[in-house]
Amino acid sequence: MRFATAFTVGTLSAGLLAGPANAAPSALMQDSCTVAQQAAEKAGADYHAAARDYLAQINAGGHPGTAERDHLAQLKAEANKLAAQAARACPGT
Repeated sequence: MRFATAFTVGTLSAGLLAGPANAAPSALMQDSCTVAQQAAEKAGADYHAAARDYLAQINAGGHPGTAERDHLAQLKAEANKLAAQAARACPGT
């Protein structure tokens, strides 16, 4: 009887590992990859929009101040950080 109990537990464990739950890490990785890519794309778009505004201000004869330069630098740093995170979350893509 003791052997049967151990066998049942072993079979149950093997069944859990071989079932649909085994696909979950791949799906989770895909979801985290998608989320990371979307965040990186949004941050990149935000940076490019701010850079266009910055250059438009200069082309119109304006003189962007420290606040504008700092904001642009912060957006660029955030875009770079999120792009690096997306690259780590999506190996091989």
